Amino acid sequence: MSVNRSTSNNQWITKGIIKSCKRKWDLFLLTRDNNDIQLKEYCKKYSKILSQVVRTAKIQHHNNLIIKSNNTIKTTWNIIKNET
Repeated sequence: MSVNRSTSNNQWITKGIIKSCKRKWDLFLLTRDNNDIQLKEYCKKYSKILSQVVRTAKIQHHNNLIIKSNNTIKTTWNIIKNET
């Protein structure tokens, strides 16, 4: 099975996050066919940690955009508009 991944304009996505997402998908495929409880717990913990990393990367990226901008209010509203 192949998945088409579209290119994204999200600049906060790093190579490490992409690699971790691929690892998470592989773990999911393993746990789907396996009844090992430890493997499922590991997958769940991995998923939680990855979610925290993604959330932190997004926040840091948005903070950097706001800090570097000349018009912080306009930048803030553009970020809100893009996220909704």
